[in-house]
Amino acid sequence: MPIQKLCTVAEAVRLNEFACSLTLEAEGMEPQGPDQFVHVKCGHSRLLRRPISICDWGKNRLRIVFEVRGEGTEWLARRKAGDTLDVLGPLGCGFQVERPAASWWGAASASPPCWAAPSGRRGRAPPYWASGRQTVPC
Repeated sequence: MPIQKLCTVAEAVRLNEFACSLTLEAEGMEPQGPDQFVHVKCGHSRLLRRPISICDWGKNRLRIVFEVRGEGTEWLARRKAGDTLDVLGPLGCGFQVERPAASWWGAASASPPCWAAPSGRRGRAPPYWASGRQTVPC
């Protein structure tokens, strides 16, 4: 069930000139599986929340990776460890994955499905993820 709460940024990393990763302390917001996302409020003056895919999760933490595309995600990219964010989630319908081989993703807020990489590597070549931008090995 989705909940709304203030989440503290545990780690903020600028991955490159257009992509950022935020790890949030989000107790009680663990997703049921892959393909879920959160809605993040980006500043006080912005009416609409930004939907951002959950890239990875662990005990009481969520990791989101997003592309800076406009004022909202630019504001989000300037957050540092210790800042708080108004987050609603997890949203979407999660599912269980036994052993993925390949995946397709796109959009500014969609991140490579890092949750799937470990299971795809058991004695096999690493899985490949395709996006509208490029194909990258995990």
